Amino acid sequence: MLDKTQEEKIRKGLLQFGLSYRETKTYLSILQKPESTILTISRDTGMSRGTVYDEVEKLKTKGYLVETKKGARRIITVENPTNKLYSLLDEKHQSLEKTKNTVEDILPIIKT
Repeated sequence: MLDKTQEEKIRKGLLQFGLSYRETKTYLSILQKPESTILTISRDTGMSRGTVYDEVEKLKTKGYLVETKKGARRIITVENPTNKLYSLLDEKHQSLEKTKNTVEDILPIIKT
């Protein structure tokens, strides 16, 4: 179980990585209760089941969550966060490198 300080650090980090407020709220709920269902996430977050379903789908697409079947139930779990977060860092780094190269290419032109 996360304390409030840990939860806030994770929330800020996920928002910084581009997750929406609802995606972050959903992720934190699942992080604290592994093997969650849409219903348990809905109860924990106060969001409707339809909204939770949409947010879970977005997070699955982004690689943050995994869904498995346990009988008739859909179980939602957090994907390995280490791989995902380092992958995001690499993407951000590559994007910054491209921006840096663009600035270096156009700066001499602008100065003339």
